[in-house]
Amino acid sequence: MTTTRLLLVALCMLGGPAVAHAADGVDVVTVAKQGDVRGRIVRREADGTLVMAVRREWLAGALSDLAADAARDDRLGALAARDELRRRIDAALRDLPAADRRRTFLESERARIERLLADPARDPAARAEFTWVRIPARNIRREQLADPAAAGVVQWAWSAGLDGPETRDQRRLARELSAQGIDPQAAPPTLADRLPPVPEDDRAWAARLALVADALDEPVAFQGMGDIQVPVAGLADAERVLPILEGTLGGKLDDLLAVFGGGKPARAAPDQWLASARTQAQAAGRCRATRLRLDAQAGRVEIESAFQVRFPDGTWETVWRDREVADGTAARPLADERLTADPRVKTVLDAVRAIGLVEEQRIDRALGMGAATLDALAAIDARFATFRSLHTRQLDGPPLWWAAW
Repeated sequence: MTTTRLLLVALCMLGGPAVAHAADGVDVVTVAKQGDVRGRIVRREADGTLVMAVRREWLAGALSDLAADAARDDRLGALAARDELRRRIDAALRDLPAADRRRTFLESERARIERLLADPARDPAARAEFTWVRIPARNIRREQLADPAAAGVVQWAWSAGLDGPETRDQRRLARELSAQGIDPQAAPPTLADRLPPVPEDDRAWAARLALVADALDEPVAFQGMGDIQVPVAGLADAERVLPILEGTLGGKLDDLLAVFGGGKPARAAPDQWLASARTQAQAAGRCRATRLRLDAQAGRVEIESAFQVRFPDGTWETVWRDREVADGTAARPLADERLTADPRVKTVLDAVRAIGLVEEQRIDRALGMGAATLDALAAIDARFATFRSLHTRQLDGPPLWWAAW
């Protein structure tokens, strides 16, 4: 399961029974005595309440009473969120050593929150571009999810500030975007930072602090093939793909490749690789684990990565997870050049050629798989960095919700 790439990165769209997709690029929820609410369903709570993100201007024009209620809730929610955040920051600062680099960030965030709380009338929460609309289950008459392709077009249209994307024809929106030099089929940017803050529970706060630690301290990162994860601290990018080279070359390089144990991995048990990383990360209470899966015959590499957090009660949860698949047969001259320039890789290839273990064609195929892995690792690392930044730039930023993976 990959990270949600629509309105809220990593927010789970937890629908009820199967709902047909509409041609619309927005989710449509029909509310009793109100009408259709058009936006994004981002959460379904335990009692069935739907939480939607809706563009404030559209809501004010279509359902003014609901817009007024949402603005009031945004102000009250932001006030509660920031008051709670101030107390949490104070508690975190009491537990941090004086030299801890996180102190400066937390102190600056506390000062910003104090300024907002000192003048609630000027709080920007009720003027955010998008608002939260909470719809109790008893008031829901119908739900219809957006067509996935059209949803991306609408999100680009929101990002570009086009008029009325909620009700306009997707083809016209796509043409307007293209005229602005925007590819409407590309992955759209997140708009989560255009929403007002909401209160979070203690687990979300603990996860947010873990992301702050990951950003400001030394990352706790592991990688492997199969069930076993090993630390990647200090390894160059090209060294991280040596197992892929080995696997593509037929697993004959055990003596040459010590990284990640060498050899072909055994069949992986479901999520045992995550348990391997957690066991090694007990002291840190957080880790990012990455698993490489090679299909040499198909020329395909699959990378799965997850960020895990240990909570105060001792349980671990995965709060971010993503997947990237790369085609090892595609030309990647830049990645290939980076790979062959690495001294460790060059040593391995020189040794392979010198003793005639494999033919040159297989070496070329291995380099293609390695280059694909480099690109895939870079892509998935960039998406994690985006997710982490989204939830740590400001501690009252987008809510940190995650699915039960």
